[in-house]
Amino acid sequence: LSRARMDTSPGGFPLGPKYREAIGWAGIAIIAAGFLFIGKGNRIPGLVSLAPTVGTVFVLLSVMNGETTLSRLLATPVMVETGILSYSIYLWHWPLIVFGESQAELRGHPPLMGAIAGGIGGVLAGWGAYKCIEKPLRQRGAGRSSRLAVVAGGFCCTALCCAFAAHRNAAVD
Repeated sequence: LSRARMDTSPGGFPLGPKYREAIGWAGIAIIAAGFLFIGKGNRIPGLVSLAPTVGTVFVLLSVMNGETTLSRLLATPVMVETGILSYSIYLWHWPLIVFGESQAELRGHPPLMGAIAGGIGGVLAGWGAYKCIEKPLRQRGAGRSSRLAVVAGGFCCTALCCAFAAHRNAAVD
């Protein structure tokens, strides 16, 4: 392929090296602005959802050829490990942030303190879930059936405990 062909996006829009570099960092800034300025009062999904979406598109356009500073940053071991753990962290972070906020409010502490504690707990729980559940379940070979049985048993016990707690609370009301 010619160099000109490699410097175009699928739609044919030219993305020179300086442009890809600038658009990547602009994407990071847009994502950060969304993180800072989108609050509980905003409707999600809504128009405000465009900020992180457009920012992510900009980052993807920037890193698609692997030659920008941002693509090299995202390829560092810490960022790769974060990417590997990201789905597990995604599953755990929000419930623990909400739980942390509510517990902080119940105890007379600032909700932000509880949210930070919940966020840290979400990262730790996500890491543990990846290492103890997701990664072992992905492994093939001897012992896989046993690992699946242990995880299935754990899920069944959790479901039974939740059902018991819900039934008990319903009986009290």
